[in-house]
Amino acid sequence: DHHDIWIDPRNPKRIIGADDGGVYLTTDGGGTWIAPPLPIGQCYHVSADNRVPFHIACALQDIGTTQGPSETLDHTGIRNTDFHGVGGGEAGWVVSDPSDPNIVYAGEYLGYLSRYDDRTGSERNVSPWPENPSGHGGEDMRYRFQWTAPIAVSPHDPKVVYYGANVVFRTADGGQSWSVISPDLTRDDKSKQKWAGGPITGDNTGVETYDTVFVIAESPVQKDLIWAGSDDGLIHVTEDGGKKWRDVTADIPEIPKWGTTGMIEPSHFDARTAYLVIDAHRLDDFRPYLWKTTDLGRTWKRLDGGLPRDVYLHSVKEDPTKKGLLYLGTERGVAFSRDDGATWHGLKLNLPTVAVHDLVVKDDKLALGTHGRSMWIFDDLKPVREPVPASAAANGLYVYPVSDAVR
Repeated sequence: DHHDIWIDPRNPKRIIGADDGGVYLTTDGGGTWIAPPLPIGQCYHVSADNRVPFHIACALQDIGTTQGPSETLDHTGIRNTDFHGVGGGEAGWVVSDPSDPNIVYAGEYLGYLSRYDDRTGSERNVSPWPENPSGHGGEDMRYRFQWTAPIAVSPHDPKVVYYGANVVFRTADGGQSWSVISPDLTRDDKSKQKWAGGPITGDNTGVETYDTVFVIAESPVQKDLIWAGSDDGLIHVTEDGGKKWRDVTADIPEIPKWGTTGMIEPSHFDARTAYLVIDAHRLDDFRPYLWKTTDLGRTWKRLDGGLPRDVYLHSVKEDPTKKGLLYLGTERGVAFSRDDGATWHGLKLNLPTVAVHDLVVKDDKLALGTHGRSMWIFDDLKPVREPVPASAAANGLYVYPVSDAVR
């Protein structure tokens, strides 16, 4: 999608064009172009697999999926050539099989879902509903899939994959067959499911599709305990794999109606605990919204009191090794809390001021998916997980334990 063009007023053959894929420059009026490799990709979500060293992956706007190593033995460092596509498309989630990192599930708009094998480079369509609704409004669709329809692989069984439309789909055989395990978990407002675009041509590519499940997350502690959040502000939970769902939205204090579920993070330490982010900036509300529940959604506590009131949130992740340590992806960067949200600190360093749409904690690293500056990795979380002891701080020097090396 081309967005900008600049023509040198003193030399009209010198032109700069900008689109979702990058920046392009010509000095001969368009006869030839160069595209400098700038880190300006627009990630939707980021994930990490279980290789050693792990690979990170995301879907990049107007580019497609990409996956590559978090570390390399090459003395020149990680290069563009280390990354490659893994199926799917420009939008959505990219999630690997935890038992076999060569298998990758990648989404795309309009409900397309692929299963990619990194050994062979083969891609197979495993979409749960064989329909191409391009050009239609939501009211014409049996199942409404959002531009970034959520994918979640069960932490208890790698063959079980969940996929979101206005309902939750489940497969137990890697996408060979699917079943619907929920009712419609949205507000299903027909007035917001009309044909979109115009006045000359329509859009209707999926980004306009509304009343959809936007987030799916299964508890890593308890099998079949699944959370689902919609883009129109409803939160549901099931404790039996989808046989019965409970709407907990009314129990969440000050939740903005029609807000988008940014992320639900089930705790790694307690099955009854989860964290919730709501993004309401499309409602002209730029405040942060973050809650925690410790009783499966029956009561909730706000955790955003120490955050700037004009910076909305995209994602929250709990450190899987350190209880009470939280990481936030915000519209302006990353924040963390060592006391379960009571106080917050920025984690900027050399990270640009950018929207962090997703983050993942893997081993001793924090990987970020930004919408505008591609993917970043914070290399060593030890100083975040373990603050310098007061006794050592007085001496002015503290050496953290050295992590195991991989060679």
